[in-house]
Amino acid sequence: MICAPHARAANPFRSDTNSLGLSRDLGPDLGRDRGVSASAAHNALHHSGRVLLWQGLETVAQLACDAPHIRPTDYGLGDAWCDTALRQDPRMHIDGRYVSRQPAGRVGADAPDDPGRFHGKCGALRPDPPKRALLTCDALRRTVANLMTKFALTPLAATLPSTVPFVGPETQERAMDRAFDARLGANESVFGPSPKALAAMKAAEIWMYGDPENYDLRLALAGHHGISADHIIVGEGIDGLLGYLVRLFVGQGDAVVTSDGAYPTFNYHAVGFGGTLHKVPYKDDHEDPVALFFKAKEVGAKLVYLANPDNPMGSWHDGATIKAALDDLPDGTLLILDEAYIDCAPVGTAPNIAADDPRVIRLRTFSKAYGLAGARVGYAIGAPDLIAAFNKVRNHFGMNRAAQSGALAALADQTYLQTVVSKIETARQTISEIGRENGLIPLPSATNFVALDCGRDGAHAKAVLGGLVARGIFVRMPFSAPQNRCIRVSCGTDLNLSTLRRILPDAIAAAEKG
Repeated sequence: MICAPHARAANPFRSDTNSLGLSRDLGPDLGRDRGVSASAAHNALHHSGRVLLWQGLETVAQLACDAPHIRPTDYGLGDAWCDTALRQDPRMHIDGRYVSRQPAGRVGADAPDDPGRFHGKCGALRPDPPKRALLTCDALRRTVANLMTKFALTPLAATLPSTVPFVGPETQERAMDRAFDARLGANESVFGPSPKALAAMKAAEIWMYGDPENYDLRLALAGHHGISADHIIVGEGIDGLLGYLVRLFVGQGDAVVTSDGAYPTFNYHAVGFGGTLHKVPYKDDHEDPVALFFKAKEVGAKLVYLANPDNPMGSWHDGATIKAALDDLPDGTLLILDEAYIDCAPVGTAPNIAADDPRVIRLRTFSKAYGLAGARVGYAIGAPDLIAAFNKVRNHFGMNRAAQSGALAALADQTYLQTVVSKIETARQTISEIGRENGLIPLPSATNFVALDCGRDGAHAKAVLGGLVARGIFVRMPFSAPQNRCIRVSCGTDLNLSTLRRILPDAIAAAEKG
């Protein structure tokens, strides 16, 4: 059923159209699904020589082959999907030009007899394509929906879901129509920023744009770290800097490596720029630099992401271990070393790596121990040539003047920072005690949170989390097995943690009852 090179697809809105095995009267259903008339949908679907149809979950997509200059990748049906791994509908088949729901068995004389997989690679169908991918009806429907709008999204954007890596506590509060009693899920610092930082932010002349070069803050950070300002770039939190890094390095199909279950915002950016994610498992609840670097060599990765200390487990490696592992980082691969929680970690966690080492870029933030999560201030330390490259892509006015002033004052108040670090250590001990009182196992942590092992699988941990959320306590949990046996509790005030101590037994009891 692969369309011939110059065959024109049948009109999908004729009631007797069944040459592709479609149900009758598809057009009106299609129009109703999108809230548009059949004629409008007809015009949109035939634009630029393609026909894409669907009816509910019965998805059928076909490229019209009467335009030889059109490539499958022009419509997001090629390599972008070939590198996607989703497994929900085993009856789909793809060869880069044609996608159709098929019954189990062979699809055409040359098709692989493997109805449980999608076979994807732009070009002609092959008996055993070198790339094997998995697609879903949802993925097809997203692309069709985008193609049917008036907005000319890029082929890559058309394949992406309209989602964000995290569901914010505010979203949950709106859904519950109530505020949380304790906000212990986002790893913010409930202890707040330095009073000097608050005063500086209040005094900032906010009517002016921020300094696009972040000059004063970069100069102060350089002095703090004993390096030159040319080694430092400031951005809108580590999340913003990750986006710039990926934009600089990752193109369609480029390999990147991370740990399965590590910070998801890196994945969000990598996929958003067309990168191919390769993941390695945690080892004893730690990210595994040896495995990460081996995988990078195996796939020719441009970027490797490693958080030390780690989120969501709170585990860490000493700096000497990270530095030694760098000897195995392949040439041409850049290590993104996320040190968001380094201010909470034991002395010696930060590796002794020269700021101009071209193999590494280190990411730091004011969102954790400094207490400025809402201001969105992060910075990177790297080789000057790499730092200068950020000017090619960054939002030069992304930093607001109040955030710049607050970060500058917070950095200068190291006495207050140490007070907060002491409070974090006390809160970690209290969370661990509460966990043990309720039969949970606290994992060692070098961060401002503690992962509590609920002792079973992810479903049980999710039930415990759900019980806490329902009772007014916002927490989160890892999203990949086996780490998802845990819930993750951020450090809080004495009042926050006394609330946790009171509520946790009820949440666990409710989870036990199912």
